[in-house]
Amino acid sequence: MPFTKSEVSLAEHSVCAAECNLTDDVPLKKIQKNTITRWCNKHLKCVNRFIDDLQFDLNDGLTLIALLEVLSHKMFRKYHTRPTFRQMRLDNVSAALEFLEQENVKMMSIDSKAIVDWNIKLILGLVWILHYSISSHLLEDEAKAQDQETDP
Repeated sequence: MPFTKSEVSLAEHSVCAAECNLTDDVPLKKIQKNTITRWCNKHLKCVNRFIDDLQFDLNDGLTLIALLEVLSHKMFRKYHTRPTFRQMRLDNVSAALEFLEQENVKMMSIDSKAIVDWNIKLILGLVWILHYSISSHLLEDEAKAQDQETDP
């Protein structure tokens, strides 16, 4: 059964509205991307790594692993140092995500495929979760240190 003219018009209107929402969201995503990239680069500086484009530079897992090593002060034992194939990149990102799970960092529906396939929304979410979890751990450590100072 073919669509009526009003149904087609309504569908076109919905598509236009969705496109407008996407274009309105672009400046915000760009600001988020730049802010998060600066935060990552601040931490990666000590291991001589640099993120130029957050969307593409975490793709092979190496920079993500380096960031996690810096933030956690722990070394990864096993990963592909020269990931030339897609499966190697997936393995590296999976290792990073598994490490986060072991460290009790809650990952909400972020999988290795999303990172390897340059899904900027999930990449931003991943790094935001890292930022938030690191900040909360620092606050907890400060609170523990203050408690120890006040206790005789």
